[in-house]
Amino acid sequence: MTTTAEPRAHALEVASRPVFVVGHPRSGTTWTYDLLTSHPAVAGVFESALFMREHIGVLADRFVRHIKGISTQWEPAFREGFTRHRWGPAQLIDRDTAVASLRDVTTSWLANAVAADHRLLVEKTPGHDYSLPLLAELFPAARVVLVVRNGLDVAASTKAEQKGFDPRWPGGWWASIRWARRAGRSWAQWVTDGARIAREIPLPVHVVRYEALRAAPHEGLRRLFDFCALDWDEQLVADVVARNDIASIPDRGEGRFFRAGRVGDGRRQLTRIEQALFEGAAADALIAGGYLTCAGRVARLSDRVFAARRALLR
Repeated sequence: MTTTAEPRAHALEVASRPVFVVGHPRSGTTWTYDLLTSHPAVAGVFESALFMREHIGVLADRFVRHIKGISTQWEPAFREGFTRHRWGPAQLIDRDTAVASLRDVTTSWLANAVAADHRLLVEKTPGHDYSLPLLAELFPAARVVLVVRNGLDVAASTKAEQKGFDPRWPGGWWASIRWARRAGRSWAQWVTDGARIAREIPLPVHVVRYEALRAAPHEGLRRLFDFCALDWDEQLVADVVARNDIASIPDRGEGRFFRAGRVGDGRRQLTRIEQALFEGAAADALIAGGYLTCAGRVARLSDRVFAARRALLR
């Protein structure tokens, strides 16, 4: 006789070893998530944002850079010296107990998505990249799928999405110039930090290059299923790829959440000056990712000009 406790125990066990899909927004994390969760044995949690640093700041504090040399909330001695008070959550609970408590509650929440026929749970939130060190503590049996896409294509997708909300965005040629440089710096920082964190955490990490997955989705999906220890056959792979063909999504297009998933839109849809400014700001990361052989003179010069202007205005 099956009791209600048995399905719950199964759900908790599956939720205790999730697969986290992470990556910069507009990099193809949703498509990767859709491919994985189309497997009949996989439960999905779409952008729960449970582990964003602003939501779990008390615990994530250990992994955030110290401000002005001041220790984290879990090592309060430095602050006590000048506040004359105990500081932070350490006055209430030790960090190991806090981690165990958060593990219990978040595992319980994630388990609500798991049915009896599920053998794996996949959670996808782009902002969880920076929470991976904590996720490694909370879920030592977890796996990570890191999706990486050419920054220029990410910028083109972001621009199209923003224009869908406001056709006048970003608001003039100077705003467009400033946006392109900020987008380049932001993408470069994100993917550089993501690659570093992925190397440092004690979890298995599978890197998905979006361009490679688009070019050969069947091969890419086989590797994803193998990484996640999922059973598959060629018929299942073919069915999943066909079911998630981006061209067949009905509500897609410019300004929509789903666009076309094309490779190379950065070169086609960004202006020349936007491309140059993005490349100048993100040159090292683009080169490291194999998306750029070298930054042109205009790109490098544009970044130096902006850096000099910022220094003069300080």
